[in-house]
Amino acid sequence: MSNIIQAFINIVNNHQVNIQNLTQGNNRANNMGEGLESYIKDVFANTTNEANEQKKLEIFEQSFSRNPLP
Repeated sequence: MSNIIQAFINIVNNHQVNIQNLTQGNNRANNMGEGLESYIKDVFANTTNEANEQKKLEIFEQSFSRNPLP
């Protein structure tokens, strides 16, 4: 599981912030929150530079699981 210190290190190392502007619903605030949520997940899982969505999902599963795989 990732921690807050590692997340800060990831932010510093990947200083180019790219928060997506998602427009799936009619609620602008929720759409902005979803983009920020996606960025925070990337920071904690260290997937900010991962282009392969399947690989990113696998990393999320390992990072945010209660019982991460070895």
